[in-house]
This record gives sequence, C-alpha cells and structure tokens, in this order.
Amino acid sequence: GDIKIGGQGTGEANTNLTSLSFPELMQVSSNFEVSSNTKLTSVSSSKLETIGGELKIDSCLLLTTIDLPLLETSDGIYVSSNAALAQFSLPKLTLNTARLIVDGNDALTAISLDALTRSIGSDANNKGLEITDNKKLVSIGLRSIESCLCEIDISDNTDVSNGQSSSLTILLGPQCISLGSDNPCYTSATF
Repeated sequence: GDIKIGGQGTGEANTNLTSLSFPELMQVSSNFEVSSNTKLTSVSSSKLETIGGELKIDSCLLLTTIDLPLLETSDGIYVSSNAALAQFSLPKLTLNTARLIVDGNDALTAISLDALTRSIGSDANNKGLEITDNKKLVSIGLRSIESCLCEIDISDNTDVSNGQSSSLTILLGPQCISLGSDNPCYTSATF
C-alpha cells in the first residue's frame, strides 16, 4: 500500500514532525509520499530498494536530507518545493518507469543520479525527465544513463536576478545513446 506522511489539505500536515526514519523498510508496493511537513529536516530509509509507485517529497521547507542509499527502482520521482534541500542523490537508482521531476528547490546545488540507466515514460502533463527552476543548481550527474524514452526538460536552473551569471554542468556517461540518430550524446555540457 501507500505511505503518506502529511498532505496538502487543512490538518494533514504534521507540524511537529522533524525527522522520518524507516530503518527496516525494504519495499513500498505503491506510493511513498511526504508532503507539507513544515518542520521536517530529514527522510531516511537505509534498506529501501523498491518503490512500486511514485516517490513524492514536496513542500517540506526545512528538509535538508533525503537519504535512500539503496533505492534501485521507482515508478516516478517528484521532488519539489523543498526550500532548504541542497543536495539530492539516489546513488543506487537504476530504473525509473514514470516521470522524474526535480523542481523549485531553492537551495539545491547538486543532483546525483549517477547509477540511473533508464528513465521511461511521460504523459500529456509532464515531460518525463524534468529538472527545472532550481536556481542554485550547478551540477547534474547522470553518468550511467543509456536511454531516456521521454522528453527531457532541463531549464530555468540559474538565477539571473542578481546580475551575475552562473553555470550548470551536466555529466553524462559515454554509453548514452541518442535514440533515432546515429550521433552520440554529449558526455557533458555546461550552461
């Protein structure tokens, strides 16, 4: 079943919850959702390997840590509007079978999805792989990506309001294939 901690409706947020830890949890058969917990600083599950549904962590303004070191597969990832989150890493994630969105995390400087080999799927409402509006983002690691059977949108990740330019580096592995083309993918790009 689902794991849902907090929510968007009145009375659904856990206003005093500061950390979540699931030390023995290995699998979630459906969705894993953590939303609108105003004092939450960390989410961890040291043994979690599979989420049958979507991992959704959003609107937790003080969240600084997402620690899911063994997560290998998910059916979607949505990490959004976590103002204090500076790094997002899923070091063992190899397969994502639905949308993968990292959006609007004000302090986010680094995303590491270096084990991800395939991201599959999108629908009319999303682009499949979308990394947008993370104004302090300087690096994205996708070193193992082989294919992304979806539209990719990496945009609006620099803050130009202060008049200074910043750069974003995207690291891709040499095995990246460009579907429908004989041209290889870039192995890195800096914007």
